Amino acid sequence: MPNLPPACIPAALRLALALCCAGPWTGAAAATAGVQTSTGLTGLATTAAPSFTGTVWQDGVSSPIAAPAGVFGHSADAYGGTRAAVDQALSVSVAPAPQVPGLPLPATAHGLADIGAGRLGMAVATSFTPVVEPGGAVTSAFTVGRAGAELGLGFDVVMPWSGGVVPTVPVTLRLTLDGTLVDVANEASVGLRSTLRLSNVAAGPGGAPAATLESVQDFGTSLSGHRLSLGGVLVAPTCSTTYGVCAWYFGLYASIESTGQIQLLSSTISGVAAGDSLDFTDGARIELLVPAGATVTDVVSGQGHGWVTAVPEPSAAALLAAGLAVLGLLRRRR
Repeated sequence: MPNLPPACIPAALRLALALCCAGPWTGAAAATAGVQTSTGLTGLATTAAPSFTGTVWQDGVSSPIAAPAGVFGHSADAYGGTRAAVDQALSVSVAPAPQVPGLPLPATAHGLADIGAGRLGMAVATSFTPVVEPGGAVTSAFTVGRAGAELGLGFDVVMPWSGGVVPTVPVTLRLTLDGTLVDVANEASVGLRSTLRLSNVAAGPGGAPAATLESVQDFGTSLSGHRLSLGGVLVAPTCSTTYGVCAWYFGLYASIESTGQIQLLSSTISGVAAGDSLDFTDGARIELLVPAGATVTDVVSGQGHGWVTAVPEPSAAALLAAGLAVLGLLRRRR
């Protein structure tokens, strides 16, 4: 490992910060929540065009959803930035014929990505209703939805070093899922997809450096306290005996998103089917585990996060004390 002179250390840290800020973990992109809610009618040729109303909240700022007049379907998208929080409510009033009361048909979607709390959240609720047209024909009115949240971040990790063998620094990214999926309409396989990713890590102590380690898992049932985990070992440190430290840079990414496919006439769309729902509002808590003695800072803010936890390893002195205690116990028993 290179033993850099003192003057080179600040430059190396500035370069690492510049590289990070040019990459995928910059400012507003550090956490993103996105929702898409769609409302549509099918087979209602004799029905007057519906009226769409709704509101979208993006990072605490609300605005109405405006759908063009005379359309039979509408889709609204919303995305939030750093500490992203997005909510969306869309409703269509379906009137099967003139002078017939409209049928309200709501849909909601929610996304949350909070770096400070180490939390992702997502929920989708859709609806479906039969519509009886004049003459007795039954067609369908529906809402479908899609939502997701993602969090990406770069970290600097510093460990004490006095020369010689460079310490091995394992890191583990955990995501605990807690929520429900309900398939009422039975039109699609409602699902949740979770992605974990670590960059600038190796698969194990003896493994070759890897650009990315990734784990993608799909779920189709209720999840209560289900924990996902992805681990690796930091690579390519910068070390200095003058400062007595080694420093590493790595990045992490975590996401949850709704999945499903819905057959509409001759086409297939992606989303949560009409009448189905997913509720992971509180449902993804992030943990990053690092060795005891490591100093870990967010390269964007320069701060630490409460969901980054140092895991102590038993020291040689502690193991020796434990061994002596066991020997003493055995002597007393004899």
